[in-house]
Amino acid sequence: MSEDEILQRLDLLIASSKFRARRAGILGNTIQIADGSPKTLVQFIEHLMITKEPLEIKAVAAEVTYTAGPLKIELVAIRDGEVLFRT
Repeated sequence: MSEDEILQRLDLLIASSKFRARRAGILGNTIQIADGSPKTLVQFIEHLMITKEPLEIKAVAAEVTYTAGPLKIELVAIRDGEVLFRT
């Protein structure tokens, strides 16, 4: 996949996470990825670019979230049921 395709798919994953959070009753529109540092997300994307094999990417709640939010998620890269790397 090209860099643009990877970024579009990650955008879609994050947007669907926001949608599901709102449907579950979490207020606000805030999602924090991992530790909230842009560097962490950039490193995750760089790992995706390097990996040539197909991966499954999941957004997983990083901790218990209350209705006041924010929803903290981790992006997890999985191949054959094994976690390869995460944010």
